[in-house]
Amino acid sequence: MESRAEQTLVGTEREQLEAFVEDNRAEILALLDGLTEEQARRRLVPSRTTLLGLVKHAAFVEGVWFPVALDGRTRDELGLPDHPDASFELTDEDTIASVSAQYRAAAEESRRVAASYALDDLALHNRRGPLTLRWVLVHLVEELARHAGHGDILREQVLAGDRGGRPISFGARSLRDEYAAAGAALVSLAASVPASGWDSPGLGEWTVRDLVGHAGRSFVTVSTYLTSGRGKTPELDHPLDYARVFRLAHADPDAITERGRQAGRDLGPDPVAGLRAQYDAAVAAVEAHPDDAPVDTPAGVMRLADYLPSRVFELVVHTDDLARALGASAPGSVPARTIATTFAAALAAEGREDAVLLRGLTGRGDLPEDFTAL
Repeated sequence: MESRAEQTLVGTEREQLEAFVEDNRAEILALLDGLTEEQARRRLVPSRTTLLGLVKHAAFVEGVWFPVALDGRTRDELGLPDHPDASFELTDEDTIASVSAQYRAAAEESRRVAASYALDDLALHNRRGPLTLRWVLVHLVEELARHAGHGDILREQVLAGDRGGRPISFGARSLRDEYAAAGAALVSLAASVPASGWDSPGLGEWTVRDLVGHAGRSFVTVSTYLTSGRGKTPELDHPLDYARVFRLAHADPDAITERGRQAGRDLGPDPVAGLRAQYDAAVAAVEAHPDDAPVDTPAGVMRLADYLPSRVFELVVHTDDLARALGASAPGSVPARTIATTFAAALAAEGREDAVLLRGLTGRGDLPEDFTAL
């Protein structure tokens, strides 16, 4: 089955239009990810536009064009306001959860209604007069994309305004040393995997080989991104930006799983030798570049010194994953683990999960089963 991205390129006209609509629906919902209720309601412009209001308005848009314009139901019947501006207004009962659910339900109803019509069939009940379903879908792409863009700007302003001085920082020299130490610990533990153990369970859907290959990407990406970043200007200015931006835009679980499998295959017939070669190349690349060398990551270009904390974090976490899979004790230096723990705690704080984490760390409450700082 073709992915939605492939359908926008090679699908039929209808598949392409509907794929673009779905992409923009996902962008609208993502505007509220990780926000507090206060952040979602915060007004930064003179109009009623807020992030929560944008998603609520998008639900109005879906209702106007599909149940109303196509199926002929009335706005009163659906509880839709008469004027679009009113759809941005929030009530005390509106929350991130309720408005997100409202939009998902509206989008699902739109899909149901549209499925009964061909592209050239007319929407006879719109105030502008008869319009084809094709026109409606193109218009929806335009409107949702425009509001997603508005929301991206508002979201950036909200998050930047709450960031303050971002007191968490990491020493550049210690980062280089602990990156090398964390990498050496991974290589050492991988060397203890028996020949029969590489296809045994590692983490989730990964085998031990997949897990080690994924962990080794913390070597490969440093070497690769330093090369592709030459001459570029950094866009991200803090170590936490990588995790925050990557989480919002690139964290596709299926893609991550497949990258791990491919990374495992890339280790070659002798996985330890392959991993050690990756480690040696990465450490050499780090030592050959200054702290402000640009690194071209999927989340944006950033300084080498700002990228390394996330690599230390990945190495420490996945070395621990490997140790658990092998039933062994996790090796590694205390300073590297301190960097990893500090990085995770700072992510939790910026994600507004700091209180939950502090209660867990101090024995004042249990961490929720699905708790994560990522």
